[in-house]
Amino acid sequence: MLTFVAGLDYGRLLTCMRYSAVPGPRVWRLLASGIALLVLLMSGGCSPAESSIPVYADPSMPVEVGTGEQFVISLSDDPTNGLMWEAEYDEGLLQLVSEELVFPEDRDCTRCSWGYYQFTFDAVAEGAGEVAVAYRRPGFPADTDEVRTFGVVVSPQ
Repeated sequence: MLTFVAGLDYGRLLTCMRYSAVPGPRVWRLLASGIALLVLLMSGGCSPAESSIPVYADPSMPVEVGTGEQFVISLSDDPTNGLMWEAEYDEGLLQLVSEELVFPEDRDCTRCSWGYYQFTFDAVAEGAGEVAVAYRRPGFPADTDEVRTFGVVVSPQ
């Protein structure tokens, strides 16, 4: 039942009710899409699953893998200083799959240039050996090297 009150502008009241602050279906759909996008971005989206390849950074820890398995040797690196990591290893025991410079995601690019140089190896035969990695300036004598030696034991699968 509509009651008329003297002096009240009903046309304006109805217009205000039509354009009130209560959101309509389009607004709710837009809001739901925005929330879904935010959840997707916060969860990593379609990023690949975490790798199960073991990573070794400490030469005092022995590398123990089975035949056919992969492992990574990760070393701190600053590509701006002119030094490079080079690996020497038994090619009958290990095969180099890849070597790459990886930067941390939370790195502030304006203040630092460091990252990690990573060697990925595949254990191709059982036995024991070493991976010697040297941080050297190409063309300089060997006494300027920083050498780290990782012991590797490959057991049968």
